[in-house]
Amino acid sequence: MMENLASQLINTVLEAGFSAAGIAPAKPGAHVKEYLTWLEHYHHAEQSYLARDDYVARRQNLSLILPGVKSILVAAWEYNGVTRHTLVPDRRQGIISCYAQGEDYHTLIARKLHKIVDDFRHTNDIDLQARVYVDTGPVMERDHAVQAGLGFIGKNCNLIVPSGGSYVFLG
Repeated sequence: MMENLASQLINTVLEAGFSAAGIAPAKPGAHVKEYLTWLEHYHHAEQSYLARDDYVARRQNLSLILPGVKSILVAAWEYNGVTRHTLVPDRRQGIISCYAQGEDYHTLIARKLHKIVDDFRHTNDIDLQARVYVDTGPVMERDHAVQAGLGFIGKNCNLIVPSGGSYVFLG
């Protein structure tokens, strides 16, 4: 039953326009130790929130984010597939990277994922608890994406998804 629901959820995500999706166990990211070392060396500079005790604790224990969490759904959204290498001049703002054109990706992807969760919850009449993050929370998205089978971390330190390369946002 659970495998069927997982497959159904992944298919729903793909049908919503995401280029890849998978489910990973809710365990800490593979690079938590490296992250802690990075913090110890003050590489986070002025991004003090990255070193806050509660933030670090949640990266190491996902049940602090969502009590009882068992699985993580990771979805990849490919951006500007046709023009992803293009920088667009804008006389008012200078050169704009392709990922920054159009609607803010945080808002777009979060809205899509919230709708997927709500629809899935309603369609299957289940008590599905969820939190949605798009670069906004203490989750190690790349590590979880690798654990979910979406791709691998490349030399550029980005997730490489076979269908979209590194030109994807994760939610």
